[in-house]
Amino acid sequence: ESEAEAERLAASLDVGRIQMARQQGVGILPPEEALAYRFSPEERAFVEASRRSMIVGDPGQVRERIETIAASCGARELGIVTICYDFEARKRSYALVAEAFGIGTAS
Repeated sequence: ESEAEAERLAASLDVGRIQMARQQGVGILPPEEALAYRFSPEERAFVEASRRSMIVGDPGQVRERIETIAASCGARELGIVTICYDFEARKRSYALVAEAFGIGTAS
């Protein structure tokens, strides 16, 4: 619902990608554990590079980024996947994107 909350949730995937790259995956950590992780400079660079393939932000930021990507490749449809620790947060992210695009809302 906010950029700060999106960043908090994305921290789990940041650590998860590091673990997968090292073949040490234990699944997606809770955000609190992920936020406590201390990245080495190399890991920080890896996370920053990985973030280029992610869209993280509040609903307006996400909509803007999706529209930019769609326009850049001429797409009329895009699929999205939210990877986060909490299933309810994942469902909420889809609802927020739908709301941002006016999908499934009463007109």
